[in-house]
Amino acid sequence: MDPNSIPADWYLNPAVWSYGFATLGFAAFMLLGACEKAPEAGAVEQADDSLPQPIIPPSEVADPSERPSYEVGIATAAANRNRAKENCAEKSERLRAMCEADADAAFASAQAGLEDLRGNQQ
Repeated sequence: MDPNSIPADWYLNPAVWSYGFATLGFAAFMLLGACEKAPEAGAVEQADDSLPQPIIPPSEVADPSERPSYEVGIATAAANRNRAKENCAEKSERLRAMCEADADAAFASAQAGLEDLRGNQQ
């Protein structure tokens, strides 16, 4: 680049100054971010103490050893049927029909087993 090709008033151009300020601003931002302090150990412990109470107290949460609700049971049975039908799609036409019939029968059996949980239990 020939220094004689640059006009004498090039430094008065606002674009020249804006690039310089943008570079300085970005560098300052990066330096401030790199110098940020790590939180102290006491602050982390204090934050754990200030956690809000759970919405449902732990004594009211369902026992995992109990039978699931109707909604959970029927959703699980439907998901198992859909998974079985996806596996059936990979089989030949004759085997696919038998496989889908088995999947539907298993769903009907699970649905019948959950009927006593359906509706209002009171």
